[in-house]
Amino acid sequence: MNQDVLSAWLSESPEHARAFVEEGLIVDASEAICEALERRNLTKAALAERLGTSKAHVTQLLNGSRNMTLRTFAGIAFSLEMNPTIYLEDPVMVRDWTTSENVVWAKSQRPAFVDACVVSPAADWTDPFPVSREVA
Repeated sequence: MNQDVLSAWLSESPEHARAFVEEGLIVDASEAICEALERRNLTKAALAERLGTSKAHVTQLLNGSRNMTLRTFAGIAFSLEMNPTIYLEDPVMVRDWTTSENVVWAKSQRPAFVDACVVSPAADWTDPFPVSREVA
């Protein structure tokens, strides 16, 4: 999706902008869990065992096809012996968008959409949160 199409789509309706924010939050939660698993040297199968569920269920949670409630997120954090946090930020006026592969970037912001936990920043954009890895 090029930047003109994305900007037009986001401007079409408040529902589009809301959906974009919702998907971004899903990605952020999934990324946080993927990063925590990596830091703990754990697999999705190991997480599933700790949660008493299947690897398929964990995969569905991480890819966004199954709704992850706050209770589920807290349970995952607890099983990883970590503390979950949630915070709200004031909105940033975004006028300049660019795309790189499956990632949408706003200047000095985190990626807004990521496909399969893979992030590669656009070359000339500032990324205060660099991430580059693949999740099995």
